[in-house]
Amino acid sequence: LDNAAEWILELDRGHGIPWKGNYSSWLEQKEARLEQEQKQVDAHMKAMKQELEWVRSNPKARQAKSRARLARFEEMSSFEYQKRNETQEIFIPVGERLGDKVIEFDKVTKAFGDKLLIDNLSFAVPPGAIVGIIGPNGAGKTTFFNICSGLYSPTSGNIIFNGEDITGQRSEIIARKGMARTFQNIKPFRHMTVLENVKIGFHINTRTGIIDALLHTKQYKEDEEKVTQGGLDILERVGLAHYRDTRAGNMAYGLQRRVEIARALALSPKILLLDEPAAGMNPRETMELMGFIKSLNTQGYTIAVIEHDMKFVMNACNHVLVLNFGMKIREGTPGEVQGDKQVQEAYFGKGIIAGDTVHA
Repeated sequence: LDNAAEWILELDRGHGIPWKGNYSSWLEQKEARLEQEQKQVDAHMKAMKQELEWVRSNPKARQAKSRARLARFEEMSSFEYQKRNETQEIFIPVGERLGDKVIEFDKVTKAFGDKLLIDNLSFAVPPGAIVGIIGPNGAGKTTFFNICSGLYSPTSGNIIFNGEDITGQRSEIIARKGMARTFQNIKPFRHMTVLENVKIGFHINTRTGIIDALLHTKQYKEDEEKVTQGGLDILERVGLAHYRDTRAGNMAYGLQRRVEIARALALSPKILLLDEPAAGMNPRETMELMGFIKSLNTQGYTIAVIEHDMKFVMNACNHVLVLNFGMKIREGTPGEVQGDKQVQEAYFGKGIIAGDTVHA
């Protein structure tokens, strides 16, 4: 862990506490945090002792405020109060349980006329995973995302999302249920600021209508305040807070990609579908994006990624689905997939495989 980990996620009393750094640095901050907690516990016990002495004192010594003070003593003694005051850390809340599968394809086929794009595909995305969807050009990867997100309806089979059959539902309905997607060709609103771009993602779940916006009603003002604060929170989490007033079109390509992902996060998604997020990036930008996606995963997001950059897939993903001509030819860990002959043949052809070695 000291040499390999860039982030440590500590599980403590039902909460996840993230720490950026290796194991040694985590131990140092853990020690400091425990010292701070002990100071808080000592102060809490001292206050409780004083209140207890007052509670046990002669009733004649208590004045008109006794009922309120007794209520405070009861609160200080309660489990919830102690739980709230255990530490100063900002915790990642325990999210809604997603079950054993976030998305499940059950014998899904998609055809346009006599052209078969997805062929009897069964596959499930587990919660908390970073799943890489790979395969040669024309393998059916983007069609997989189009079916997930409701742009296409399957010819046959079913799509289950978070335990609900969403087969044939419209894309905007699926988005409201918690599925967010970015596309290979980024399309930020170039003349709008970064914050304005992210705020657009929130409006799918607001109650404001056109009349509210025109008249600046109370509902409009309340929604705008919530959306603005929500946008600022997301920009802080994804490292774009200092770009909030920058026009999206003036940013570097890699940062524009991050803006698109931030806008998707505004939907409060249960899963993120990222279509070739590293396309067009230089090696440095790709490495930064890889770390960014991993950090999102530590925050609790399930992520599915279509990507041609195998170094990206092998280092960022913990599960891989390989498609070829619309069929699943392999799924498993990056290491299992990388050493599979069928996968090597799909990418490089049969004539260049000798033993277990791929000669490119």
